[in-house]
Amino acid sequence: MVDKLKQILSQIKADRGAVTLFAIIKMDEITDKWSVFLSAPWINEQNMSEVFSYVRSLLLQSLTEEEKSTIARISIFSSNEHIIQLITTAIKVEAGSIATIKDTQLNGYKIHEAYIFESNSVLP
Repeated sequence: MVDKLKQILSQIKADRGAVTLFAIIKMDEITDKWSVFLSAPWINEQNMSEVFSYVRSLLLQSLTEEEKSTIARISIFSSNEHIIQLITTAIKVEAGSIATIKDTQLNGYKIHEAYIFESNSVLP
């Protein structure tokens, strides 16, 4: 699934542009399912629903039924959201690399497991 998500990230960047954060995270009370996180400078209140549909369609096209069943939610954020700033400040990941995190506390958020495919600091 990791390789498929890397391909999805490449597709998003080719279609839409720079990404601030792309990750799958098992956090807080959802310990056995992934949350897909996407944040980018081009995401805003007006296009959030459309971006959600776009990412959902990429996941549906790319993942097997079993892989899809491991995803609990798709979270779309603008780059200035608090959780995005926390993650991108704490974890830096350059394009092409992947950071793996296990059992980490991040300012009150419990991260059980995470694969961070891209994480870039947000400029104020």
